[in-house]
Amino acid sequence: MSRSLWISSLLLLLLATFALSACGGSGSDDVDKKNAYVRELNAAQSDFRSSAEEVSKQRVPGENAGKVRVVQQLAAAIDKLVATMRGIAVPGAVRAEHQQLIHTMTGFRADVQTLTQTFRAGDARKLRAGLDAFKAAQLQADTRVDATIAAINSKLAAS
Repeated sequence: MSRSLWISSLLLLLLATFALSACGGSGSDDVDKKNAYVRELNAAQSDFRSSAEEVSKQRVPGENAGKVRVVQQLAAAIDKLVATMRGIAVPGAVRAEHQQLIHTMTGFRADVQTLTQTFRAGDARKLRAGLDAFKAAQLQADTRVDATIAAINSKLAAS
């Protein structure tokens, strides 16, 4: 598989923007807390996006060891994102949705680990199946992130 094809597959989900909307108005403590939440979560996503873009720019040698190294860097970026999200002060109205974001990214991190193990195994047939499974996991995570962000935006606007 070419470098650009598998790296592009890795970044399908990862370069998507959380696209949280700031709440209108100011002055109210509640609105200020919501806006701070949106800023912090968007900053965490922006940092993650930068890390993922750096990973995607790397020259990946043809052997699986190089792919393992790159996928491990992606895993580290996900770990950092999750740790940052866990440290954000979350408005009560969106606590469950914020936890869902963390859960989705933690699950995706497990999928990245599975891909790492597939590369280490070195079996060409298993590699193709592993990449296909990873793409499916990406799409599922992407769908969950999109739905969760929509719910967060809706609840923040309504509360």
